[in-house]
Amino acid sequence: MDANRTDILNQLASGQISAAEAAQRLGPSAPPRPATPQPHPGLNPNRWLHVRVTNLETGRPKVNVNLPLTWVELGLKIGAKYQPEIAGLDFNDLVAQIQAGANGKLVEVEDLDDGERVEIFVD
Repeated sequence: MDANRTDILNQLASGQISAAEAAQRLGPSAPPRPATPQPHPGLNPNRWLHVRVTNLETGRPKVNVNLPLTWVELGLKIGAKYQPEIAGLDFNDLVAQIQAGANGKLVEVEDLDDGERVEIFVD
């Protein structure tokens, strides 16, 4: 907390100024807005990235996520906080592949230990 703000709050606490005057001196207390992620240039906002996780034994879906491509970069950044392996993904390379016409299934992985299939595709 900066010194000016501390002084104003101390004056309020000691009764030297009113709450209204303290509020006026402190100014609007709107929280700072987070930066709006900018879509990667050249990504078509009408294309989607789909992630499907299914149970190998039953074939039932466990996870079904559909993201506009313009959100994928943000999603990868968030995901990298929880899964460090994602941090190594080169988003620009992924975008270049998509812009070059990559369509359909990009990744299919089966985890036999957990009995899951993961599919990632673009349309």
